[in-house]
Amino acid sequence: IQKTHSSTKYIMCTTEILADVVSFIAADQFEVRALIRGNMDPHSYELVKGETERLKGAACIFSNGLGLEHGSSLSYFLHKDKKVVSLGERVWQTRADEFIVIDGVVDPHFWMDIPLFAHAIEPIAEKLSELAPEKAQLFHERANTLKAQFHQLDQECLACMGVVPLQSRYLVTSHDAFNYFVRRYLAEGSADWQSQVMAPQGLAPEAEISLLDLQKVCNFMVEKGVGVLFTEQNVSSEAHRKVKEICRKQGHETRLAKQSLFGDTLDKNHPQAHSYFGMVRYNVELVAKELAGKEYSGEG
Repeated sequence: IQKTHSSTKYIMCTTEILADVVSFIAADQFEVRALIRGNMDPHSYELVKGETERLKGAACIFSNGLGLEHGSSLSYFLHKDKKVVSLGERVWQTRADEFIVIDGVVDPHFWMDIPLFAHAIEPIAEKLSELAPEKAQLFHERANTLKAQFHQLDQECLACMGVVPLQSRYLVTSHDAFNYFVRRYLAEGSADWQSQVMAPQGLAPEAEISLLDLQKVCNFMVEKGVGVLFTEQNVSSEAHRKVKEICRKQGHETRLAKQSLFGDTLDKNHPQAHSYFGMVRYNVELVAKELAGKEYSGEG
């Protein structure tokens, strides 16, 4: 990292997804760190020894917001510290009608809808410009470049899903992290997108899963003729194995996808899903391959 006077301070992001995006805009002007790394669940994450001090030492903190980080200790800190910029709330202020609300609760996984997530880019550039005004032009130029890349990625994803037959566009995952993904890339904006997605767990993969939940997923799969269950990288696959068994007893054969999707996390050691762009491409290509029965050979 280039040692400028502004780089002596660091930026904290609650997730690696946010840190990846912020790092691009910040270039070499700030060190950007992620609090929740690897397979840790951002929904239930609790602060451990030393992390409160690291958060307090940051020049600013970017959080996802919208209830994603609801572990009690982390949530308490984020709500009281004035350095926190909740990107989800910033986007919500101007585009509330584009968010998914389930039973009165806002779905926080808005990074799965690339055009919606792109609206978080400008607030990042604005905050970094406050911290280092002399570099404002750089930050806004980087932001504009990133917006163009987001648009290109979105178009790639739409093209990728074009190989999936309409009758096969149903997604069964571990928890409700893929609602935005299904609405944008499988349902292509259809108001009936909710009929194309199912998961045994809700917006956070924490609650006990009841037999009723498992049966509901099984009924969905039988009714829609869905033959594949997608596990998630940081969520136990035990529920899916039970669903598979219930389906089998009802005469409906299913299988687990050969690889797991990335819902809430990245994997810095993964050959593809080590960045936000890589994670999105990996997810889209995996879904297309499993649902269409063939690989997508697009760019990127």
